[in-house]
Amino acid sequence: MRRKSLKLTIVKLIFMSIILALPSNAIATPSSKRSKISRLKNQVDSIDRQISIVDEEYLQASLKLKKINFKIQTNAQSLSSTQKKLNSSKKVLSKRVRAM
Repeated sequence: MRRKSLKLTIVKLIFMSIILALPSNAIATPSSKRSKISRLKNQVDSIDRQISIVDEEYLQASLKLKKINFKIQTNAQSLSSTQKKLNSSKKVLSKRVRAM
């Protein structure tokens, strides 16, 4: 949905810039109109390809971030468990040392 609104905005900006760039008394011939339309279509297609590439890169980065966050969470849980075991082992060893 976001991509569609971005495309629409880009197309509107392109058309507005062309209209503003034309002198008010310019009379366009059908062939010049076709040529401009063709150039505009090529620009829109190029922008669409760029958006697709950026969108895919964003999705890949988002997936990678989710994996990293999951690993961080897993490691934090493992660390907590290991610290509890270490503290328990310290207590046992401390009791043994005192018993000597």
